[in-house]
Amino acid sequence: MTGTGAISNGVRAFKAPESLNARKTLIWMGVLLATMFMGLSYLGVQPGVTDDAASAQRLALEWEEWAPGVELLIVTNVPYHMASKAGT
Repeated sequence: MTGTGAISNGVRAFKAPESLNARKTLIWMGVLLATMFMGLSYLGVQPGVTDDAASAQRLALEWEEWAPGVELLIVTNVPYHMASKAGT
């Protein structure tokens, strides 16, 4: 679960009583995770949910159209952000 480490490390940032409020936050986070997992699992096993070959091919064609732009964006921005984080 993403966020458990952040909550555990930030217990001091919670209002008093810190441990109780952090525990409640972790419990709610677990409840939300379980609810989303069960809901998506339920939707995935419903009758009529099938793979459509035409949709998959259309998606592949659309990806070919805009993927070069995404790659260019990553190639040009990643070095910039890495340099700014390094303090250069």
